[in-house]
Parts: sequence; C-alpha cells; structure tokens
Amino acid sequence: MSQKPSEMEVPIIDQTKREIRSVIHFLQAQGTSPVDIHRQLTEVYGDKCMFIQHARNRCRKLSAGRKEVHDEERTGRPSVSEAVIEMIRCEVLQNRRITVHELVARIPGSSYGTVERASTEKLGYHKCCARWVPWLLT
Repeated sequence: MSQKPSEMEVPIIDQTKREIRSVIHFLQAQGTSPVDIHRQLTEVYGDKCMFIQHARNRCRKLSAGRKEVHDEERTGRPSVSEAVIEMIRCEVLQNRRITVHELVARIPGSSYGTVERASTEKLGYHKCCARWVPWLLT
C-alpha cells in the first residue's frame, strides 16, 4: 500500500541539522545527484526542510573532502563585551530597582536586548518584586 507524500512527511522541527546532513552524506556516498537528494528530502521531511542551494552546497563540501556533519567551531567577537557586563553589574549593585530602560540610557552604545541578555544570562540576575536579585535568591 503506497502512502501519499503528505502522509509520510516528518515535521522538520523534530529533526536536527546533523540528521539532515547525515542523510545528504549517505546519499552523496551512494552517488545520488544533489537534485535527487533534495527531492528525497522534501518527500520525507516536507517542503520546508532545506532549499536546493543548501543541498548543492553541502554536496560540494562533501566532494571537496569534508567528512564532518557537525558545525565547525567559530571564533568571533562576543555578543556582549566584558566592559558592558561590568558596567551593568556596577549600576545594578548601586541601585537594585533600576530598570532595563534606565540601564540602556546610562550605558553608551547599548541596546535593550544587549542589556537584558547581559543582566539575565551573563550576570544571572532577574527581576523579583521590582528588584534585581541573583538567580539563587529567588
């Protein structure tokens, strides 16, 4: 009994990039063309799994000798500098009731998202009764 492609589709949210890359690696080793690889991926995972350009690019990398399906380590600048984190720490310790908007106004070149991310993820603070407290004190 044959199923329709829409009944066989697996939502891509359940799949990871490594799994898709592993499938591409396997099909490339079998000698399947990038167009056929893309067609098979869309039959199984649906239209939103990957663009044909990405399948071609992955096949090109595999042909050039790439063996890994994991992302390569990247070096880049951190999203929040240590100087900004230290300035946020000082401001919060001086006034525990300071808001994120006030922090943005006091720290030059910062944005709301940067200040919020630095205070919650980097410093481990969150708001509790309108005061910044360390995460462990909740």
